[in-house]
Amino acid sequence: RSPEFAAYFLSRLDNPAWITPLKDHGIFISPPPVIAVDGGKVRDPHWPASKYLARMAAKVPEDVITIFSEIETDNASVIGDMLDAALAMQPKDAVALVPAVCRAAKDAKLWIHFKNASDLCMRLIEGGQTDAAICLAKALFTPKFEKGQDKPRGRDEYWYKEGLKKVMPALTRVRWQEFLPMLCDWLEASVKAKKHVDADSGLDSSCSWRPAIEEHEQNYDFDFAGVMVGFVREAFEQVICDGALSLDHALQIIDRYPLLVFKRLRLHLIGSFAEKCPELARATMLNRNLFDDYKYKHEYAMLVGQRFGLLFPDERDQWFGWIDQGPDMSDDDELIQKNLGRKATKEDRRNRIRWWQYEKLHWIRDHLSEKFRAFYDQMQKQHGEPKLADLHVYCSPMQCGHESPMTVQQLIEMPFEQVVDTVTAWKPSESRFMGPNIEGLASTFRQYLATNREGFSSNAAMLKDRPAIFVRGFISEMAEGVRAGETIDVPLVLNLCQWVVSRPIEERTVSQQEDGVLVDKDWQWTHNNITEFVKAVCNAKTKTKPKYALDGIRNPTWKLIEVLCRGQAESNIVYDTTEDDPRIHDYYQASINSPCGKAVGATLEYAQWVGNHLKIMEVGQEKIPNGFNSMPEVRDMIEWQIKPENSTFEAMSILGSKISVIYWIDKDWLKKNSAKMFDLESSLDAKGWAAWNAFLVWVKPHIEFYRLLKSQFTYAVEQAAIVTLTECTGEQPIHHFGEHLMILYGRGQLGIDDDGGLLSRFIKTAHPDIRRHTIGFVGRILNGDDKFPDEVLERFMSLWDLYWAGPGQHDAEQKPEAWLFGKWFAHGNFPDKWSIERLLQFVKVAPTAEPDYAIIEHLAEIANVDIVTAMQILDCMIRSDKEGWRVSTWIESVKKILELAMIAGDEAQKTAEFLIDHLGRYGYTEFGKLLKPSG
Repeated sequence: RSPEFAAYFLSRLDNPAWITPLKDHGIFISPPPVIAVDGGKVRDPHWPASKYLARMAAKVPEDVITIFSEIETDNASVIGDMLDAALAMQPKDAVALVPAVCRAAKDAKLWIHFKNASDLCMRLIEGGQTDAAICLAKALFTPKFEKGQDKPRGRDEYWYKEGLKKVMPALTRVRWQEFLPMLCDWLEASVKAKKHVDADSGLDSSCSWRPAIEEHEQNYDFDFAGVMVGFVREAFEQVICDGALSLDHALQIIDRYPLLVFKRLRLHLIGSFAEKCPELARATMLNRNLFDDYKYKHEYAMLVGQRFGLLFPDERDQWFGWIDQGPDMSDDDELIQKNLGRKATKEDRRNRIRWWQYEKLHWIRDHLSEKFRAFYDQMQKQHGEPKLADLHVYCSPMQCGHESPMTVQQLIEMPFEQVVDTVTAWKPSESRFMGPNIEGLASTFRQYLATNREGFSSNAAMLKDRPAIFVRGFISEMAEGVRAGETIDVPLVLNLCQWVVSRPIEERTVSQQEDGVLVDKDWQWTHNNITEFVKAVCNAKTKTKPKYALDGIRNPTWKLIEVLCRGQAESNIVYDTTEDDPRIHDYYQASINSPCGKAVGATLEYAQWVGNHLKIMEVGQEKIPNGFNSMPEVRDMIEWQIKPENSTFEAMSILGSKISVIYWIDKDWLKKNSAKMFDLESSLDAKGWAAWNAFLVWVKPHIEFYRLLKSQFTYAVEQAAIVTLTECTGEQPIHHFGEHLMILYGRGQLGIDDDGGLLSRFIKTAHPDIRRHTIGFVGRILNGDDKFPDEVLERFMSLWDLYWAGPGQHDAEQKPEAWLFGKWFAHGNFPDKWSIERLLQFVKVAPTAEPDYAIIEHLAEIANVDIVTAMQILDCMIRSDKEGWRVSTWIESVKKILELAMIAGDEAQKTAEFLIDHLGRYGYTEFGKLLKPSG
């Protein structure tokens, strides 16, 4: 009788026995309606009764479901309570509430609870209720657009993207057959909502709103259809990578959609998975229409750039022949007359052809023949990188959102000294949010410098006493000039750098009013650019020799490095490592973004530069006479960096990644100091692990390093057994430890029982995830067309048998999806009889062996070696495919194996007949043709 008393009572009630009497008295019949408020808005009143039901959902789900299923309301608060109830139930019970949630979604009543609805979809997937999950996903994510709009309302768009990001990978994994076409339909609807889309021709201007199908800095995260392209691409990549869907089947799905963006997606997938169908990749690269069609420029450029090596020599000649033919010039004269108001000259035509050829060659710049390499290098030196060679639009990060008060042409018309005075004296208006600003002017100044870096380098002294942002731009362009092989006046630039480091690093060079987003607040960014300039000078080569002599610049170069190495150690990547286990943390990313890390890297580049001048050949090997004694400044700096009171994670990580350089210069010094650099056992300081982890990731395995660091390898084996791994994406440094051991073992440099059985202990005791990664790594390195010596294969065969007799079966059983023996078998390097027998042992434990498509494909190739065993393997793998979708990618290979079994007769034939019956019950009736007709 009293709403207030009812609210008080229901808000505190925690007894499910009250549900029936309350229901009998009509308490749950009438949820409060939406109330209109001023301004055309509405309020959704809370309903204590629905909140009580949500609290009872886990205790008496059936009763709660019965009541909520009968409630019809547009009150978002009540709908939210219903979602809370569904999330509190077991997924099998929550299914009953999905229709009500779907109704709310279709009526656009879910926006405030969209996250909970997405969570419910995930919970249904994880609980095996995939039919309900698909229905809910369709209701949630089928895009809805208001008239004239090409994206949902802002609040809806945000939750839509967040929800689909969460649900998409899971639904793709379990129900790709239905979900992939749904995703494509949603993308199609999103594109058709745009203006200027021609549904008949398929032209959709996608080259502008989604410049690249893959993730790319030029893509826009504010374009809804563009974001949808990313979701669709990721879903197809996932199922193809997982082996759930063949590339051919994926392309068949995409080919149903006539829009241009789908055709570009098709090209992207062919390029990304060319190894699965090299014939298709080659045919696509040799499609002259795609070569010429501007609409497919980016995806075709990516395809040939990444997969040009697949073409046969005569096919490459054909492709290069198109370059020699040049572009279609039929309308060039008309265009020049229209745009420039004059007739085209021979020079115009020549420049047009040369630029066209340069852009095409830029696609395959890593595969150029000697003839085209010379032309490409000349054009690159003259014009710089062709930004639009593989894109239709390009937005420079330096200029987006920053307007310059002057143009490059205006600066070119002034003497250099006047340019410096003009740009450094310019002041923005009172408002920093509109109009020209310092960042835009600094960007234009850099473009101006790029027009004549060689000439401007001699004027370096004019940049002294100027704002840091312009000094930084000058030094950065000089570094670019050095890297491009231009004749930069290095001593004068070094002198400017010396002036910079003599200034207090915290010194402000612009007023507070000019202090924008990118305007330097101090000299730190300029210090970083000085480091890059030093590295460029040290790395510069004339053929194979250092370009710059030591005389005159060695001393000033080192003085800069010495100051920089003692500067800021903290990384620009803000990340607290104090709680991390140093045994599994990769410090390198933070190191290369640390001023100190950059400087220590420059130290070793400097050491290589000096070493390349001093080196001699002795007994066929390079040697640096007197080692670090010939460059004591480097030795003293490294020794300072590794002292416990000075060492930092950033510096130690860089040193560990460059151990090869240190060994080349002075292996005796390294032997003497390796314990300090790689101190893994110290309880007071974990920085030795920063060096060790970088060594594992960035240094190629070598027996000399193993001998030098044997005690560290031994200790790392002990740690691999007790370390606790955290969930993360990608590999952790400790995974690379096993890779080092495997390569040394494969080369015959480290035996199973050498050094007190170090490798044997690792195989038997390492953390299962580390061990699985290590065993899988062997399969990856032996993959490909290379033929390995018999002794290498025999070693790994012995290793597998040792592993399988020990922890291998347990590892496979715990993670059957791990790529353990699959790659070992699929690459076909091991003896067929040994491989097929070991595969049978493996699939009896882990019948869902991965990569399944590659395993079945190779099994079909060697099944005749032992058809009975091959049928046992096939039987295990097919019967483990409970959903029935994996078999869809094996059809041809399964058919070959079954045909061999039917011919072989006896046990193999009986197994084949049973499997054909089993497959037929799952809908694969085509295999019935293999059965022999009865008498």
